[in-house]
Amino acid sequence: MVSDDESRTERLRLGLDDEIYEEWEHKRDDLLDAVLSEDTNDSSIWTQLGEVDAVLRNRRDSVEYIIDKQFATRIASNLGSKVARFGAELLRDFIIAYIAAIAVDSSQSETVSEDTDDLATCHVNAASNATEFAEHHFERALELNPENSRAHNNYGLYLKNELKQYEEAKHHHERAIELDSENPEAHNNYAILLKTEFDRDRMAAKHYKRAINIDPEFAPPHYNYGNLLKQRFGQYQKAKHHYERAIEIDPEYADAHHSYANLLRNRSSQYKNAKKHYERALKIEPEKAMVHRDYALLLKNKLNRYQKAKQHLKQAVEIAPENAFIHNSYADTLYNTFEEYRKAKRHFKRAVELDQKNPEYHKNYAICLRKLNYSIKARKHERISQRLS
Repeated sequence: MVSDDESRTERLRLGLDDEIYEEWEHKRDDLLDAVLSEDTNDSSIWTQLGEVDAVLRNRRDSVEYIIDKQFATRIASNLGSKVARFGAELLRDFIIAYIAAIAVDSSQSETVSEDTDDLATCHVNAASNATEFAEHHFERALELNPENSRAHNNYGLYLKNELKQYEEAKHHHERAIELDSENPEAHNNYAILLKTEFDRDRMAAKHYKRAINIDPEFAPPHYNYGNLLKQRFGQYQKAKHHYERAIEIDPEYADAHHSYANLLRNRSSQYKNAKKHYERALKIEPEKAMVHRDYALLLKNKLNRYQKAKQHLKQAVEIAPENAFIHNSYADTLYNTFEEYRKAKRHFKRAVELDQKNPEYHKNYAICLRKLNYSIKARKHERISQRLS
C-alpha cells in the first residue's frame, strides 16, 4: 500500500502539482463513465482529456501514474467477464494507448477493445501521431500482434525518417508486404527506401509499378515513379506521363506540380506550362522554398523576368535560411544578373558556412571575393575548392 507521502513525492517527481492531480481525480470518474457509455463518441470527456496537453501529449509517465492498475481493475469489473479476461495490466495499456491517440488527433474508437488486435491498432494510431513515444507504441503494437501489417509499414517509416535505421526499416517494410501483398502504400514506401537509401533502383521500380497496378488511382507511386524514371533512368516521357497522372488523380499534389514543372523547364520548351505548374504548387504550399528557387530559375533563364526571379529567391532564403544550396543560388543571381557584389558576398559566405565541403560554394565565394579585392581570403577559398574537388 502506497502512503499519501509516497504518492505526493511521486507526483512531484513527475511534475504534477496538487492542483493538476486533483483535477484528474475529478476527471477519473468522468473517464470511467465515458468508457462505459454506449455513446462514447459523443462524450465531451475525450475532448477535455485531449486538451490536457502537459499530461497527455508529452508526459507518458504521468499518464501511467494517473491511469493506475486499481483504476483499470475498476473498469474491468464494470465491463464484465469478456473484457476482464485481459487482466488489469492489458486493459490499462489499452486505456493509455487510446487516450494517447485521442490527445494527438482527436480520433475516437466506437467501442472499448475486446481483443489484442484492436489494442495493437490503437498503439499504431498513437505512434503515428506522437513521435515522442512512437517507438514504444510501435514495439507494443507488434508485441501484441506481430502480424499487423500496418504497424510494420508505419514503424518502417518511423525508423527511416526519424531514427535513420535503414536496415531495420527495410526489414519492417518487407514484413508489411509479406503480410499484405495487396497494400499499395506498403509497396510505395518500400520503393522509396530502396531508391533513397540502398540505390536499388530496379527493385524500387518493381514496387512502384506493383503499387500502381494494385491501385491505379493512388497518386504517390505515380509521382515517386516519375522521379525515379527522370532522375535514375533518364526516361523523361515516361516520367512526364506519371507526373500528369499524379496531378490528374490529385490536383492539390504540390510536389507533383513542382517536379512536373522542373521537367518541363529542363526537358522541353513548354515554359508557360512550367510557369503554370510552379504557380500552382506555390498556391497549394506557399512555404516550399525549393519551389520558389526553381521557379526563379525559369523566370530568370527562360522568361527574362529578372526582378520577379530575384523576389522568389529572396523568399526562398527567408523560408529556408539554413539551406546552403538556396543561399548559393540567390548569391549567383545577385552577382551575375544584378551585379550586387557585396550582397552576393554575404550569401556566398553563408552557403560556405552551411556546407563547408562543397567545392562549388568555395569557388563561387572566391570569385566574388576577388571582385571585391579580398585577394588573400579569395586565395584561401580557391585552395579549399581545389582540395575538395
